Amino acid sequence: MDVSRGQIGIQLLLTAEKEAQQILNDAHDGHTGGDSGDNVKGLEKETEAKIQNLKTKAGIISDDVDMLLKNVTSVKY
Repeated sequence: MDVSRGQIGIQLLLTAEKEAQQILNDAHDGHTGGDSGDNVKGLEKETEAKIQNLKTKAGIISDDVDMLLKNVTSVKY
């Protein structure tokens, strides 16, 4: 695995984790009633969808980054 590719993947996962934590914090702060189990399940589904979306984007971007790095680091005379 290319170092840059790994860094991009890690950064995307950290971003997803931060977003998930914010969603959970908002849910705990703004809980106004209803079944908390349903709220948590809904938040878990939303968080998982966002994580999957970021993983998909990371896969798409990583190919472009690899191509860019190969072209930038190639020396042609």
